Amino acid sequence: MKKIAILSMLIAGILGDAIGAARPTGRATARGGAASAPATQTTAARAATNSRTAPRATTSASSGAKTVNRGRAATTTKAPVVAARAATTQKVIGTGTKVAGATKNVVVSEECQQKYDGCMDSFCMLDNETGGRCICSDKNAELDSILAEIEKLDQQSYQMATFGVEKIEMGDDADAAIAKANAAAQSVIDKDDEGKKKARRTLDLSMWDTAVDFEEDDVFGASAMSPIEGKEGDALHRAAAELCVAQIPECSSELQMLQMMYAQRIKSDCAAYENSLKQQKNSSTQKLAAAEKALREAALDQLRTANKYDLGQCTVEFKKCMQTTGGCGDDFSGCASMVAMDSTNTRQSTSKKSKSYQIKGAVTTIEISSSTYDALMAKKPLCESVTKSCVNVASQVWDTFLREVAPQVKNAELIAEDKARQDCIGNISDCFQKACKDTIDPNDPDGSYDMCLSRPGTMLNVCKIPLNACGIDATSETAAAKSDIWDFVVARLASMRVDSCTTEVKNCLQNEDRCGKDYTQCIGLDTDTIIRMCPYDKLTGCQKVYGEDDIRGDAVY
Repeated sequence: MKKIAILSMLIAGILGDAIGAARPTGRATARGGAASAPATQTTAARAATNSRTAPRATTSASSGAKTVNRGRAATTTKAPVVAARAATTQKVIGTGTKVAGATKNVVVSEECQQKYDGCMDSFCMLDNETGGRCICSDKNAELDSILAEIEKLDQQSYQMATFGVEKIEMGDDADAAIAKANAAAQSVIDKDDEGKKKARRTLDLSMWDTAVDFEEDDVFGASAMSPIEGKEGDALHRAAAELCVAQIPECSSELQMLQMMYAQRIKSDCAAYENSLKQQKNSSTQKLAAAEKALREAALDQLRTANKYDLGQCTVEFKKCMQTTGGCGDDFSGCASMVAMDSTNTRQSTSKKSKSYQIKGAVTTIEISSSTYDALMAKKPLCESVTKSCVNVASQVWDTFLREVAPQVKNAELIAEDKARQDCIGNISDCFQKACKDTIDPNDPDGSYDMCLSRPGTMLNVCKIPLNACGIDATSETAAAKSDIWDFVVARLASMRVDSCTTEVKNCLQNEDRCGKDYTQCIGLDTDTIIRMCPYDKLTGCQKVYGEDDIRGDAVY
């Protein structure tokens, strides 16, 4: 019997080992026993979620079934599933770094954790561009300031790379060009807005006129408002926690642990978002540095363009412009022609003597006529564009130019004055032939010069400038008589007057109404009668109405 009993015990032990080996993985032992897990089982570490995605659905590490042994009998029940939106892993640390997987938390029940996390995520994991769960809770304000700083950096970069560079490239005309562009843009916007207002129809809201009392029915009143409406950060977290705690009273003993675990998830989201902001900030800082570099390069290019010439080169270019575009000529005679009249004009064209302008050099001083300096100043704006290529020394170019050309300008003045004096007699003659010739008499198509021949004072008015160029004071006949040249002019006019008078008397007497061409009609008449056949008024060339020996009336005969 003892052998049979011992044999039965051995068989029972073998069968027990076989049954134990055949049990499914993850089965729990009887109450009071230790739970065992297979050596190859791994647990999934919780991953952080990004700010725009919903939380990860929590599942059991095993096949989703929970086995409970009550004594010998074992019953299998399925764990309730709490619906939650799928989550996407948010990278908190750099790619390529391996982190050991997190050990599964068995302090709280999986069912309570699913309920609490699912409820909280329904309120906290709203679609947003910043912060993740509960918009990063207590760090919301701090991270918002970082985001604002990033936006400010990006705006600065954009302004530098566009507006700043354009303003540098436009140079001195930037402000005017920008103001004009802004005005044009505003004009287009105003016209567009005006057109839209004209095209816009008035909305008929009469169909919405109802007798509903919103205060009484409280359709949109405070009672219908969500307790989390308009909340974010810590306020959203607290409001959501109050709602969710009230929905799971069966998990009250685990609430503290559940809340701590959820807070850690919020911190994880916050860390991920903070890392993202840091990367954005670094990127924005690099953009700003690139924009500053572009701004410096544009400024350097503009500076080099604006200072292509040094003072010497710029002065040479300015001189070339004054000689060509300004019209002064290679010898500057074109800007020194007025000096001839200033120097030879006895009236000086004004009641005051013309002043001179002094150009001071290192040692000597050269005086030029004020009229010449005024002529140069009048040409200056035509060549100021040259100084845009030597901005740093632009203020020195004009004075350097004057000192450089002063000898040439002075020489041009002397040549012009000398030429005016040499040409004065010829100029008076030209003036006499043009200004003194009259064609009043229709019977004399060739005209005559009797006006100036009989009245030399007329030339003091009609030929004032050439007379002044010869040093003749044309203010009066008495003043003009002081000049030897004027005395010569009067003598020449007198000689021409005699010839003109002789011609007029001859033509008058040879007329068919008088003596005829051969004078036969006047044979037998005395000389006085013959001479008086030609009236005094007819002999304008014989009259002399100047000087002390005026010949008028009978004195002409």
